[in-house]
Amino acid sequence: MPSWFGNALGAFIGLLAILLGALYNARLNRLRDDERMQEEAKSIAAAIGAEMAITAEMTCGRLAQAASGPVGRTAAALNMLVAPQPVVWPRLAERIGLLDADLARDTVKCWMLLDWHAQLLAATVDDMRAGAWSEVVALDRCSLVKDDLPVICATVGRLTGAPAPDLQYVLP
Repeated sequence: MPSWFGNALGAFIGLLAILLGALYNARLNRLRDDERMQEEAKSIAAAIGAEMAITAEMTCGRLAQAASGPVGRTAAALNMLVAPQPVVWPRLAERIGLLDADLARDTVKCWMLLDWHAQLLAATVDDMRAGAWSEVVALDRCSLVKDDLPVICATVGRLTGAPAPDLQYVLP
């Protein structure tokens, strides 16, 4: 057996060990990165869900106040009856792709519904300012929002992993 054969065999075994170590390291890196992405997705979902719950609760509360009528309300009180502006959602909306497809679709749908609810609240307050407020119209708007609350609350529960607030009894 030639002397170079032992050197070549040792080099081959060393190369094989380096390759196996590199593959194992790459696998560990993928597992670590997947775990980080899952944690990031959970954090994003929790933040979006928390803001969605608070926005829905505040919008429903203000719509209930507006539905009670303009009697005794000052102009300043009417100015306070505005829907809250989302802060977290606009910043994290571009990262919604980290969520699974169904949850991402439901989240976008719920934010669109909340935007529509804000428009209903604004229309009710505008009616109050113009002296055209009608209890029938205000209650119809409340019922439209009430019909959407189960979908919003279910999505909040899926996003946060916690029970969603029960908003069915907030609105008249």
